Amino acid sequence: MSPSAFGNLDRIQASAANLRRRLKLPDHALLCIYFLVFARQYFWWISANNGIAWVGSVLVAVVLSLLYISYEEAPEENKPGLPFWLIVFIPLLLIYALRVALPDVSFDVLNYHLFHGERALRGFLYLPGEFFPTPSPFSPAPDMVTGLFRKLLGYRLGTFANFLAVVWVARVADRLLRPFLPNVWLRASGVLLALLAEHLLGEINNYMPDLLAVPLLLEATYLVLRHDDYKNARANFVRIALLLGMSIAFKLTNAAFALPIVLLCAYHALAGPGPGRLRQAAKRIDVTALAFTTLLCALAFFAALLPFSVYLYRETGSPIFPVYNGIFKSVYWPASNVWDPRWGPFGLLEKLLWPILISFKPARLSELPIYSGRISSGFVAALIGVFFSRHDVRLRKLCFIVLAASLLWSVSTGYIRYALYLEVMAPIVLLALASKLFQTTARRFRPLALGTALLLCIALVVHAYLGFSYLLKWELSQRPTFLSQPGVHRDEARYLLRDHSLRDFLSPELESSLARVDVWIISSIKTSGLAVLLKPDSPMIGVNTYEFFDNQISRDRFNRALENAAGKRMFSLALVEDIEGAKVNLTRRGLEIVKVEPMQIPFYSYRGTIAAFLIETKRTAPDSSRAGTDLSPKKENQLSSAYRAQITSTRQPVVMEPGAKEVLHFKVRNLGANVWSSHSPQGWIGVMTIGDRWLTADGSGVVNEMDSRTVLSHDVKPGEETEIELTVTAPNVPGEYLLEIDMVHEGVTWFYQQGSRTLRWQVKVEK
Repeated sequence: MSPSAFGNLDRIQASAANLRRRLKLPDHALLCIYFLVFARQYFWWISANNGIAWVGSVLVAVVLSLLYISYEEAPEENKPGLPFWLIVFIPLLLIYALRVALPDVSFDVLNYHLFHGERALRGFLYLPGEFFPTPSPFSPAPDMVTGLFRKLLGYRLGTFANFLAVVWVARVADRLLRPFLPNVWLRASGVLLALLAEHLLGEINNYMPDLLAVPLLLEATYLVLRHDDYKNARANFVRIALLLGMSIAFKLTNAAFALPIVLLCAYHALAGPGPGRLRQAAKRIDVTALAFTTLLCALAFFAALLPFSVYLYRETGSPIFPVYNGIFKSVYWPASNVWDPRWGPFGLLEKLLWPILISFKPARLSELPIYSGRISSGFVAALIGVFFSRHDVRLRKLCFIVLAASLLWSVSTGYIRYALYLEVMAPIVLLALASKLFQTTARRFRPLALGTALLLCIALVVHAYLGFSYLLKWELSQRPTFLSQPGVHRDEARYLLRDHSLRDFLSPELESSLARVDVWIISSIKTSGLAVLLKPDSPMIGVNTYEFFDNQISRDRFNRALENAAGKRMFSLALVEDIEGAKVNLTRRGLEIVKVEPMQIPFYSYRGTIAAFLIETKRTAPDSSRAGTDLSPKKENQLSSAYRAQITSTRQPVVMEPGAKEVLHFKVRNLGANVWSSHSPQGWIGVMTIGDRWLTADGSGVVNEMDSRTVLSHDVKPGEETEIELTVTAPNVPGEYLLEIDMVHEGVTWFYQQGSRTLRWQVKVEK
């Protein structure tokens, strides 16, 4: 062999050794899969051949991963050591095993996450001619990640992606705490306490998307805190931009946590390294270099966001549909920017204090009314740290990130499931501040510092204990743990790695029934996920989300979808508890019910079946230009008998200031034939509420129909009257408006859509 060949071999071996030294597992393996799903979204546009698209996506993902790893610095911190694996990894694995044998049947998973994952792995989210099968076409990227694991490991272990994400979170937390807790055993214990969070680990066995973005945000946080230690500042900025872009592509609400990190990056870019740098920054700035770095960061940031945003804009006219539709004004959704009124703070003062108030209002945090208090403690600790850590720049920056992220989260949603990043960052701040206080040398302040540090440590232990206690009792799918029902888990564990296809569990009779399905009509909640697993190639037409029928252009698209299905056999699925609502939705949209068959779907298990109905249906008005909205008087009366209300009020304000809030009191009488339910097994969907709509002065246009809702305090029987409050918020733009008050069957219909009388009056909005 020639000397040059030996030289090439040596360089290859050196490169391989360097790669092994830099490699972090499972971090980089999961990151490669993240690259893979975003590359696959680009290949939606490049190739209709699924095989070719996946080969190209794999090649792109591998190249991106190698580039990312090769530009990383500080490889000496890659290996956390034996204490981490003993104290952190093993308990996390045991927590994951608590529910892994039972398949996830949580609401959002069946409602749209399974659909998004299955479809996006094969191409565009919607097949040609479909009409909005899910309530909202959110980004499918996280569902594609869990979908890949589901294809490889089966349904139960498809959530293993979440476990790997939690391990990655733990490894970054270990690196974040390293400057404050140099002892490896003590640091590993701190990491475990930080991760024993009820909502973070509550999703470890679920097909929910929130958890997968947390390691990306934490990695970006670590990189910005270590920025001054890196030689290649530009490469570090680009890495941060890439990570933040992917985290927002996973979940738009992560922008609240990305913004403080971006602000710190801007500070570093403008100020540069060294003491007193802000005073000298203007003299040192290289405008050309800064512009080039900004351009690279923008490209890295938008790389993950671009493919689905373009697709969504093409489908709906909005790149982030349906949120902030008051700005983007897609014709397929009401023009509103309002977040789900069930959750979060009301008013500016509550938003500013929400990180503290959540300790007293856990019922307003999420569907699971559990909260250990860690975000509140972390917020208070960050307030202390940002003012009393002048000599520790890293701690001060850490406190700034937690403070800013907490407030931005409060202003944007205040919903705890979207705050998993804070669930981890808050205890990190507690530990970092406690460590600094323990190191206080000033004799005068030492007793106070030691007492405060001890209090912070006790608070973290309490939060971890409560978090683990909640974790044993609560999770979104409400599955029992192995500790409470070991026999059930042992029986179900035999299906691990053997549950790749739901159709493998179906009886021949059920297979025969499903073979007739040419088109799925999605008429009720929690069925699009079942439909895509049972008959994935059949197109779907949604009729159960009334917002999609609010505009004639949207209704025309629905009619075209029905025309495309002409001559095909149409079927709908409805869970037993949702059958009446499904019938209403089908009939309301001009579809006739031909036959209803009961069925038991063995959902990856012969023990845990889902009771449902298979509804055969057909179109009743194929030539009507307004099919889906107009019905014959007879059918209208049949539908509307359950939706009749009499609404009266004691006070009707006729003048309000822009953006002002008013608490109004109403009396509501049930004039219908059915009981109005104040609760539902599905949470929000199915309950009766009172809501308001702001209309144009002549009532012809909708300004905002997602202002506010109030749930009934109790079930209301036919003929019964109840009193209820509703907080209404005036539009921000001065003018004349019509305020309409109506009852709402959440997830089904407004009462006015069924012919019920509403309460209306004119309101002048002026300063």
